[in-house]
Amino acid sequence: MGQEQKARQVTALQTTLFEVLILLCATAVLGWLVLALVMKLVPAASWRFALGNSSLMVGVMMLLLRGGDPSPWLWLCSDFLVISAFVLVRSGVQALFALPASRLEHSLVLGLYGLGLLVLGAGPRQQIPLGVWFSLAAFYVFTRLLMEIFQASRQWFKPGIALWINWPFVMLCLFMLVRLLMLLTAGRPGQPPPDDTSSTWFYLLLFLLLNLSLIGCAMGQLLSRIRMLADQDPLTGLANRRVFNQHFQAQQGGDFALILFDLDDFKLLNDNHGHQLGDLALEHVARLLEGELRHQDTFTRQGGEEFAILLPGLGLEEGRRVAERLKDKLKAHPLNHAGQPIPVTASFGVVSSRDAPFPHLYHLADQAMYRAKQAGKCQVAAKLAP
Repeated sequence: MGQEQKARQVTALQTTLFEVLILLCATAVLGWLVLALVMKLVPAASWRFALGNSSLMVGVMMLLLRGGDPSPWLWLCSDFLVISAFVLVRSGVQALFALPASRLEHSLVLGLYGLGLLVLGAGPRQQIPLGVWFSLAAFYVFTRLLMEIFQASRQWFKPGIALWINWPFVMLCLFMLVRLLMLLTAGRPGQPPPDDTSSTWFYLLLFLLLNLSLIGCAMGQLLSRIRMLADQDPLTGLANRRVFNQHFQAQQGGDFALILFDLDDFKLLNDNHGHQLGDLALEHVARLLEGELRHQDTFTRQGGEEFAILLPGLGLEEGRRVAERLKDKLKAHPLNHAGQPIPVTASFGVVSSRDAPFPHLYHLADQAMYRAKQAGKCQVAAKLAP
């Protein structure tokens, strides 16, 4: 009698924990919907996270109902919805970090998992085979998710933040692996699987950690994009004047060349073809010339049709050769618009100095560029700063 009462207490506690999990899922769904609809924060990812939590919530509700229900649909649908939730979370992470979408892989995972459920059948006697199949599918999804989020977070965040983001996914993979091994070594097929109250507590804890980690990823992405926008010209994607000033200060005391160039007859281009074509010309210049520079060079748009390039470690003659190469590249590759080639050229001023202050050096480069325009445009003029 005492064992029956203890079993009922354990069942009641597990039921309470699952009800708490359902409530947390509903709260997470509302939170992700607010991020997607109201705050417009990574909406593609937020929508997937909301759908994932919704799928998990419905799956857990079916899990509660299937306890004494012989209907196979509750058994099959609850497990399928939970695995679908994990797949949606992975899809959301891919959208969050702009990773390639794995639609075919996700379709295969869900298709094979659903087929396995139909083959295994449902009911209390199939708990261990169903648990093994569930743990295997979940382990695969979380392992793939961990690999992707680890690589992405290393690129976007500092090591400490990347570690904080990844460790809940590591715990999920380990938990599913341990659960799979325990089920494989369990007793006869009719024996209940080792999924006791402590496992339910662990599910609850991991759910909280998972959503907190996803929120951290979303917020981190937002901060990274804000910082990127602060450093980037929105039209061309090049660094802006603020970044140029910072890099110039970092070069003080060392040898470097500065190239300043301005597109020729840009106002005439806008007047004849419209400002939209002018924007296309600026993008064309940025894409065309960026590949001609080294990774340590700083290529920036200063504003309007004016660009600047810092070339660390190069002297005046080397800087001049770079400017000549860029000039020739522009001249040889006109902008192709509606099948019509539109010439886009520029006049370049080059200066070089070790210790000249920024305003003075920039002024000298501007003077050299003006001389190039006076010489007939599409020219390069160089000057060594005193």
